Amino acid sequence: MKRVLVRTLASVLLAALLQARGVAFGQDQRSHASAATLIEELLRDPTTMEWTALARFDGTLTRADFEARLDQVFDPAHGLRPYLRVDEHEVAVFAAGEHPDQPLVVMRFAAAPSLRRPVQVLFRSPAEFRLRRTAPADRPLAGLRVAIDPADIGGRWAQWEDRSVEFRGFGRINEGDLNLLVALRLRTDLERLGAVVFLVRERAEPVLSVPPEELLGAAEGLLQEKPELVPASYRRWLTDASGGERGALRTAAEFFVTKTLETRARVALVRRSFQPDLTLVLQHDATPASTEGRLTAINRNIFFVDGDCLPGDLKEPDHR
Repeated sequence: MKRVLVRTLASVLLAALLQARGVAFGQDQRSHASAATLIEELLRDPTTMEWTALARFDGTLTRADFEARLDQVFDPAHGLRPYLRVDEHEVAVFAAGEHPDQPLVVMRFAAAPSLRRPVQVLFRSPAEFRLRRTAPADRPLAGLRVAIDPADIGGRWAQWEDRSVEFRGFGRINEGDLNLLVALRLRTDLERLGAVVFLVRERAEPVLSVPPEELLGAAEGLLQEKPELVPASYRRWLTDASGGERGALRTAAEFFVTKTLETRARVALVRRSFQPDLTLVLQHDATPASTEGRLTAINRNIFFVDGDCLPGDLKEPDHR
């Protein structure tokens, strides 16, 4: 799972970028500039100012609190440790593993549990939410703010996403469409229980304001220079000699636009506009039978809770 640091300033900048629409790609040079600018903004590393924003956590944790959460929840494989310098009083965060530069930010520890400062965040923790006024018996979630992201896009974009399968005797099924159906039903159920619900999308269209067709050319050029931006499981598309029906580079660019760029735009939207207490990302996973065009009788609910980052994930600055 991708993990992106809180980006207060970036959200403002991105909001302005996402409001701009260019004309059809290739018809006007400004369109290419718009696409390239948006891609650059979505892929850039956190700024110094964004790292410095972590200083608001000064005094909110003791060293024991910090190391327990780091080692038991977020980084049991110790992928973050090379980027940190921890002593009795503070933790310093560095851009590189060997600490060659000044730290990006330094956060001080609380001297004792009784001296911990309240955490300044926009969401409410489960404990804080339980302390609210008593909710009506028939609306136990009254006031809870929930964002729901129906993963993928579906519709005409499903084959770009590689999330579309033709099932014999049934027809084509797009994962993004299934995710949206569940999201709409879940919104109804949660609202009935009193929650305030925000849907990241309500139709089979991307959140990206620059249409994906206009991003393709810039994405292809970028992937030619940096094929590592394509997830490893899809990198074969860039080296496949046959290239498939649409060509290897084009196929990889389609996936990059509809998955990597679209996902980052959704993260910005949730943080900029919703400020939820809880965010749910809905997925439908395939089985080996799916690749053969067969439906399966297996039906399970699987919950993934964000945390426990892999060392490979943490090599990327935006994940850290």
